Amino acid sequence: MSNSTNSSTTASASLAFGIPMVIVAFCSVVICIIIIVLIFKKSAGSFFQLKIVDRVAFYTVTYDLLFYAAQVAHGVHRALANGIPEGIQCSLQAIFLLEFAYSQTFLSIITAIFVFMLILKGRQISFGKYDWRMQLPVIGIPLAILITAAGFGQLRSNRTYCGFREVRGLLSWHFLGFFLIVVLSILTITILYLIIWCYVRIESNRIKTTLQKQTAVRANRLAFKLSLFVLVYVVQFGGNAVEGLWISISEPPLSLRYASIVASVTGGILNGIVYFTIRRTT
Repeated sequence: MSNSTNSSTTASASLAFGIPMVIVAFCSVVICIIIIVLIFKKSAGSFFQLKIVDRVAFYTVTYDLLFYAAQVAHGVHRALANGIPEGIQCSLQAIFLLEFAYSQTFLSIITAIFVFMLILKGRQISFGKYDWRMQLPVIGIPLAILITAAGFGQLRSNRTYCGFREVRGLLSWHFLGFFLIVVLSILTITILYLIIWCYVRIESNRIKTTLQKQTAVRANRLAFKLSLFVLVYVVQFGGNAVEGLWISISEPPLSLRYASIVASVTGGILNGIVYFTIRRTT
């Protein structure tokens, strides 16, 4: 009787949460589409001639769009089925959900490295024709991780969504493939930007000539604009790191699970705010 009541309560909470999650994710999808249209209009058929800020904005909102589209599809499926899917359906949904979440992780790391090289070394990293040097790791590494996890049967349903199988311990796929990657990415990004900030402060005091100041100001503005997208990533997925660590030790409360998912689906809206702020100031 108790198990039946708990199951019913969880299902009701899941349904009650799924509907607002779909609404928020849908708003993110709409904003992402608007930004993509504006960027393509700005490119006038020469997308790869756009500034790196515009290209990073495009890639960020594109991965956002795909991530939120997967969230909406997952939420609708869950609402219609009155529960979380199982088996191969859950594995496929987990791959789509986590692929585009991971893509944003690696894109944020590459963006931080780009800014680091620009400010400290004074040169821009070449991403190659069609930005393939950026896109290959951003798409390929997550896909390889997820296909391997699926092959070992590690993509399962949990209490709120389809993802890594939740097993307690620090050697589980969930800890190594989810928590550790998110935490290391946030730490890497934070360390890089702290170094950049310290360097900019030191150089600002050292620079004397007007030409040097103008060059430094342009580089710093570019770095600041790109760092806003990275900041959104930290806000968007920081809660997942807390949830991932908690899961590795014990069962987290549903409120924490829902809070981390809400933060992840509002990222598209935050990226929209960042993009329109940059667009207005340039």
